[in-house]
Amino acid sequence: MSKSASSTGSSIDRDQFEFRKFTINQDRCAMKVGGDAVLLGAWCPLPSVEQPRVLDIGAGTGILSLLLAQRMDKAQVMAVEIDESAAIQAGENVSNSPYAGRIEILTGEIQQLEAGERSFDLIICNPPFFSGGVLSDQLERNVARHTVKLSHGDLLRAVRKFLKPGGLFSLILPKIEALRFRELAAGMDLFPRHVLEVRPRADKPVHRILQAFGHRQSEKNEVEKVIQYQQDQTWTDAYHDIVERFYK
Repeated sequence: MSKSASSTGSSIDRDQFEFRKFTINQDRCAMKVGGDAVLLGAWCPLPSVEQPRVLDIGAGTGILSLLLAQRMDKAQVMAVEIDESAAIQAGENVSNSPYAGRIEILTGEIQQLEAGERSFDLIICNPPFFSGGVLSDQLERNVARHTVKLSHGDLLRAVRKFLKPGGLFSLILPKIEALRFRELAAGMDLFPRHVLEVRPRADKPVHRILQAFGHRQSEKNEVEKVIQYQQDQTWTDAYHDIVERFYK
């Protein structure tokens, strides 16, 4: 694929995107596929176990589950989505993909999911960003973008309940929210092990931070930095190298 500034796959129309190995339909999802989800799915550190178990919190279109199933050919993924319409569409996207036998979509709140025998080597979430601000008049979009149904505290409590010892939890947030989240996580004995700081251009400040948390604090946290776009709005080589495996 050329290093264009496209933030998603090959667009047929705004309700459908074609990636290299699967297609995302999203006409019934409040939050559409965007560059944040693709970057998170492409970057997040993977567990070293042979048959990893993955939990996708807030599945949306199913994009993260599909990206991770592509990256790990023996992974079993369980995805939880609170919005029924989105969950149904995510299930359809999974069914039409090469990974249908390895991804399960559940409808409901992660807060209501019982631990039982469920534990995971990797947990991933493109979470609600904003804990404040003005809400829109679209309920589904508010749930997806603001911490209306899933506070960051609830998210961390779910991670602490379901993450295996030695497992990793990865997410993406705007810079200020990411730093606040890091402080909140430390209070729950979850600590950043890998960090990616993202700047849209060389002359712009960091606007996204990706973090992978673990149960144990490490003195040597891996901090990477990447710039997304060159001045001509094409991808930088570094950004292209992270995400290109998913695009046609």
